[in-house]
Amino acid sequence: MFRFQFAKTKDHNFFTTQKHCAIPCLLCIIKMKHMKNIQLLCKSCKVGLTGILTVVPESRLKWKPGYDILENKEAVVHLDYKNSVLTNLDDEKLIDHRDSGRFSGCCGSSGSNGVNKLCKNGHEVATESSDCCTSNYLHFSLDHIIMKEIL
Repeated sequence: MFRFQFAKTKDHNFFTTQKHCAIPCLLCIIKMKHMKNIQLLCKSCKVGLTGILTVVPESRLKWKPGYDILENKEAVVHLDYKNSVLTNLDDEKLIDHRDSGRFSGCCGSSGSNGVNKLCKNGHEVATESSDCCTSNYLHFSLDHIIMKEIL
């Protein structure tokens, strides 16, 4: 189980998870939903995973097989049971997982075989969905990342 942790420095706000409870507190949900610009960092080594992304509402998601769910440089903070950040495939700075079994699909990754993208230092951080029968996006679990607000 995880507890959401909010930290603030002079120039940035950060969100990450810590082990304790399963859902974010109301204050964290409100703060995450109102962020305007974010950058995603690896929770293990703090390396950048994306450039600066503009947070858009979930209503902007376009779930259509074979197509991007978001425009470039957009992100959705998706606080459902998965607690994640969804981005366009082109907005990442990641490498493929060395276990090729994590990329099942006929012409891309179905996203159904677990985390398949790594930070440049080899830590698991995201799941790519890019097959013809799925929408195209990256799913960053808040268990693996830090969400940094760019003020």
